Amino acid sequence: MKKIKSLVLFLSLFVAVSSCKKSDSGTTPTSGASITLKVDGAAKTSTSQVAILYTSLNSFQLIAQIGTVELLNISINNLKVGTFNTGGTDAILSYSTDATFANTFLGTTGTVTVTSLTSDTIVGTFQFTGTNASSLKTKVISEGSFNCKYSKQ
Repeated sequence: MKKIKSLVLFLSLFVAVSSCKKSDSGTTPTSGASITLKVDGAAKTSTSQVAILYTSLNSFQLIAQIGTVELLNISINNLKVGTFNTGGTDAILSYSTDATFANTFLGTTGTVTVTSLTSDTIVGTFQFTGTNASSLKTKVISEGSFNCKYSKQ
């Protein structure tokens, strides 16, 4: 049940962030950010990203666009410096080959590690194996790293 609630939260946030224009919410893509990863061994770098700390929940979300259609989502509950496991309530990690849920690979095993956290910047690493709920195919996301500023809401 917790996975379903987490998935619904992720999809709601995904739709909200991906459908917003700059003037809608004041949330704009983060400039000067660095997000890199390997997907099944192929190196990728984000082209834009939005990072938000929801202060009332102490919950963090990073959504990164890779190329023109791929997306990476990292959501962390109870944000602090440390390591968070995916597949439970600590962190939700996912990778999508396009903007549809049918092509999303939800992290079933893996970790995200926050190595530095300041009042406006987060730095860390991540790796996970994502499973597609429809096809049961998997993608291995490895050597992931992020260094970006975030906004607060």
